[in-house]
Amino acid sequence: MNKQKYNMQEILLLLYVIYAIMLCAVPTISRIIGSYSMIINFTVGILLFVINVKKYDSKFLFLIGIMIVNSIGGALINDTGFGSLTTMINLYIILLYADKVNIRKRFIITSSAIIFIGNILFLIADKSNYNTNSIGYLGFAMTVFIFILYENVEKKNLIIKVIMLLIAIINVVRIYFSESRASLMGLIVFLILMIFPFIIKNKKIFKSITLIIILGAVLFPYIYVGMWKNNVEIDLGSGNKKFYSGRQEIWSKMMDEFEGKELYGIGSNFRTKSTNSSLNVHNSLFAIYMIYGALNFVIFLPLFIRFIWRMQEKSNSKSNRIAIAGIIGMLVISYYETNLIWSDVYMFFMILSCIAYSKEELPEEVNEDSFNFILKTKLNI
Repeated sequence: MNKQKYNMQEILLLLYVIYAIMLCAVPTISRIIGSYSMIINFTVGILLFVINVKKYDSKFLFLIGIMIVNSIGGALINDTGFGSLTTMINLYIILLYADKVNIRKRFIITSSAIIFIGNILFLIADKSNYNTNSIGYLGFAMTVFIFILYENVEKKNLIIKVIMLLIAIINVVRIYFSESRASLMGLIVFLILMIFPFIIKNKKIFKSITLIIILGAVLFPYIYVGMWKNNVEIDLGSGNKKFYSGRQEIWSKMMDEFEGKELYGIGSNFRTKSTNSSLNVHNSLFAIYMIYGALNFVIFLPLFIRFIWRMQEKSNSKSNRIAIAGIIGMLVISYYETNLIWSDVYMFFMILSCIAYSKEELPEEVNEDSFNFILKTKLNI
């Protein structure tokens, strides 16, 4: 039995979690290290890929390799920046290593505890540099990890559990009042999956729902723009936000630009013609389709669907199931946000994917309260 507290991959990922949570929760640190997020994400992904390279199926590895080469070639054609190219490569290689990374229950608890502490820092931090959508998404992502931590902290630690519930409630309230509609929808879906676990446990239901959500994410911009062009209005009731948020104009311009560039896409350096502003697509899968093109997307989409579907095999574990529910919530949020490919918050999707695929239980000899272990800062790596 492995008595090592943290293996090499867990150490790497813990350092990554600490970096990413400081980036999100501490504005002063964010201003210093924020520009390195793409490089850090890419480095961590490549290291995990190399560490686990002997575990990959050769045919699947070859297919991913072909698509990475295609993405590099496309970047030269469509003027995609290096940072955006590394983002696409990261998405491909996570399809390889997520189910191979050797993480255990101790890492799951420790990483969730670090994010929980980061959540507290985020609540009291100056958020003048964050828009409402960013605040909503970070609140959602951190809440998922609170659920994971809550599940794994021992019942005798009642005070800690109560504090977790209070922070989770505060997150929910902030998401609601931030009027981040995407994060609110993602949160609702996440909570429904927590209340009705059979949705994840049943393979047919899970595959059907996730297929609808993923394909819906791709089609949503076309439906949304079509409604806008045909003057279809939907009353959202109370609140300051209207149904048409301005994204329809971005998506419409991208669709126009995409004509004649379907094969390799419009590239990440595309600027909206009306404002000459930096590109923000506000839809993760639509961004991949538009920026990297149909040739890349028709291969990526089936691989991504397969990646999500295979998570269901691990759904008997409560921690795995919470992570899966969190990822489905993120897919819902991706209708309105680039949360799956935004470098500053990529860590949440990546770590949840590894937890969703994790399989090793906590050995009895290290079954201690890891939350207190972290609070006392005795990592003993």
